[in-house]
Amino acid sequence: MNVQHSPSTDAIEARPWVIVLIQPNAQRSDLVRFRNRSDGEDHLRKLRRFIPKTQFELVFDSPAQSPLDSLGEVSR
Repeated sequence: MNVQHSPSTDAIEARPWVIVLIQPNAQRSDLVRFRNRSDGEDHLRKLRRFIPKTQFELVFDSPAQSPLDSLGEVSR
């Protein structure tokens, strides 16, 4: 059974550091999220040690912009 879960916005904001699997055709798959960078780096080292021929990266996935951020400056 292949079930894909979409993380909620709250989960993404609470865990902004994500390890991604780099795939051919410039695609990526999010594997696991972390609250802080050091936890992500520790997990990334383990993945690279046990699966050395696979390309993983740790990235900061910033929360989505709020609607007010996308409006720019408000004229007064």
